[in-house]
Amino acid sequence: MFDKTLLHCSRWNSDRRLCQKLWCLLFDFQNLWKHLTLQ
Repeated sequence: MFDKTLLHCSRWNSDRRLCQKLWCLLFDFQNLWKHLTLQ
């Protein structure tokens, strides 16, 4: 689930600025962290 989000997010930001890419990765990391902590 979060893998698809990361892929989509990276694709969506492929032509964006680096700061936006980092923000997107941070957002995905938070989703991943939630997923891991809920288990």
